Amino acid sequence: MSQATSWSVPLSGPATPTTMATRIDDSMDALLSSHSGSARPAYAVAGTIWISTATAGKLKKYLFDGSSDRLLETIDITTGMLTLPDYVSGTVQDLSFAPSAAPTKKAQFDNSAITAGQTRTISVPDRNLTLGVTVAPKVTLPAAAAVDFTGIPAGIRRVTLDLDAISTNGTAGIVIQLGTSSGPETTGYVGGYVNTSNSGTGANIGPSSSLQLGIPIASSDVITGRISLELIDVANNKWLAFGLAAGTVTARFFVMSGSKALSAALDRIRLTTTGSDTFDAGSATISWEF
Repeated sequence: MSQATSWSVPLSGPATPTTMATRIDDSMDALLSSHSGSARPAYAVAGTIWISTATAGKLKKYLFDGSSDRLLETIDITTGMLTLPDYVSGTVQDLSFAPSAAPTKKAQFDNSAITAGQTRTISVPDRNLTLGVTVAPKVTLPAAAAVDFTGIPAGIRRVTLDLDAISTNGTAGIVIQLGTSSGPETTGYVGGYVNTSNSGTGANIGPSSSLQLGIPIASSDVITGRISLELIDVANNKWLAFGLAAGTVTARFFVMSGSKALSAALDRIRLTTTGSDTFDAGSATISWEF
């Protein structure tokens, strides 16, 4: 640490060369160390920036405003991590993150379209979240009548279920059911679906127990497609669903749309059928966004 015993040089004489040298040396040492010490230097004035060494392993930078010390940042001496205080605000062009032995990662804000007087605001919900799409590991469908996709976090607004060459051992309708921590819900679904083929198109009202994607024409049908869910009413946990898929063996196309209001927050989706058929091929992948 280094803080001057008496800041600056004598303003009146006489002063010996030794006194002058000592005062100058003390002041220069204080400048070189950013006035570091366990407490604010006695000679600080409004605008003085100084470093506190009072916390073991930490260097805390303060700005003295004339009456109080305002914390600007904290540096961990061991890790080199820099922490800003919670009340920091201001204009940010970009943020760079450079963990050891790794390339620099940068979060950049494009301000090229902002003109004088304009303000842009980014609001972050008060919860843990991942920006962008989170994709869960692919699930190879087991020989079961239902497959549950769980672990959907609270607060998400969009969910996607991708079906890759799935098949069952029968011709029961392919459906999904939305669920909460209490399990999949089996009532209150509203929607419809269309099966198209080279022989015609059939429009149908969907069951009230699920959201139906379509009906395979044969057990040999292999279906590939996507079902998208969007939260349209937060207060009532109401989700809108839309699905598109194709039967790649029997030349059929499936379109589905519907909605479901849940009793609580969505945390799982069940892929199943309207009968007792079991899956015998394919995989599925679920993803979500906040």
